[in-house]
Amino acid sequence: MEVADDASKILVTARPAPQPVPAPQEKEQEKKKTCATEYPDVPLCDSLPEGYTYRSPQAALAALKVQTGDPSLRLVSDAPSTRGPCPGTGRHIGVKSDGKYIASISCCPCCQDSPTGPVLLTRCRII
Repeated sequence: MEVADDASKILVTARPAPQPVPAPQEKEQEKKKTCATEYPDVPLCDSLPEGYTYRSPQAALAALKVQTGDPSLRLVSDAPSTRGPCPGTGRHIGVKSDGKYIASISCCPCCQDSPTGPVLLTRCRII
């Protein structure tokens, strides 16, 4: 009997001690949301070609009025973009003065990462 008792003692002492289970970390484990994870098909604002600096067609038009000195400029023929950095998702808007074509404004949706997460914006340029 002593052998059996000794053997059971060996088996009992040979078992590994239970390992503590780490507590789950709450929000630290969540992945940070970014433009790449939330809006993978929307270009980053910083990746748009040079000149996409205006926040709206109206802002681009206001700048064009100052550049040309023509306060009668107006937006016409707003249509989906067919080429450029955002075909199908952007907009192409004509600018006329007294019925005469002056310029176009091209606008694209874009995404910008911020400390609070991705932000969808519009950026326009005069072409």
